[in-house]
Amino acid sequence: MKYMSRAGYDPQGAVTLQKTFVELAKGRRRNWLTGLLASHPPSQERVENNMRTAATLPKGGIIGVKRFRQKLAHLKRVKPAYDAYDKGRKALAEGDLSQALRLANKAIQIEPKEGHFCALLGDIEGKRQNFRAAKRHFDKAIRLNGDFFYYYLKRALLNKYLDNTLAAHRYCLLPWRSIVGRGKSSRKSLVNPRGGNPGQYLRLRTGVDLFGRLKAEISNPTQHDMRGVVIAVQYQDARGRSRQFKRRLFGVLLAGRTRYINLGLRNLPAKRLRTVRTQVISARIAR
Repeated sequence: MKYMSRAGYDPQGAVTLQKTFVELAKGRRRNWLTGLLASHPPSQERVENNMRTAATLPKGGIIGVKRFRQKLAHLKRVKPAYDAYDKGRKALAEGDLSQALRLANKAIQIEPKEGHFCALLGDIEGKRQNFRAAKRHFDKAIRLNGDFFYYYLKRALLNKYLDNTLAAHRYCLLPWRSIVGRGKSSRKSLVNPRGGNPGQYLRLRTGVDLFGRLKAEISNPTQHDMRGVVIAVQYQDARGRSRQFKRRLFGVLLAGRTRYINLGLRNLPAKRLRTVRTQVISARIAR
């Protein structure tokens, strides 16, 4: 309630809410409310405690009835879309692809901004083995909702079916970023990697594996075995603060070979994944 007040909301809303819960719980042994409030069951004691707390806080504030009704009106409007989606999933599970497709398109016509509906189309096309069409639907689902892991997983599997050499590897659920040297000096360093910047001759890409772990792929296109490879990683934490750390590749990175490093980050939301930056900062020729 203190946070409510600081945020500009009327703390009396918490009193009204508890009173509503008490009324709903009367005479009902078990219902949806029981599960919702299993750890904090409604009671008159909670109502009285909220009233005492409200008395210590500033009066008035936002109640939000108008905005709530506006949001609720939208949910009521698109409810048929989610009903069609549920029926479409059921039809897909039963093998009725034509019915599933009809219901998926109906859902999208009502609510075109829902990623789940595009994912349903992707699953339908996947069942039909139209893998390129399925991938396009999952690409769109990711654009609509980039934080839902299922879309990335299914897109990775489709890339495998499509024999996409970049994406068929299980560390490819998100686009890779490469730090590769360019120009004449870079091409020369591929033959003789003795320059100052190891990023000019070692290739680095990052991606997420099927378990949500952030990994780095390090390739050595030179004619020399390399050791002492160190990667610098920068990303933003949940509070938006920049974080940095280093990871060492133990052993030798053989000429013409590729190895992978677990960077120690996992299940990052897509927004934070886009802040990840990696670079090879140290490497030397193995003797």
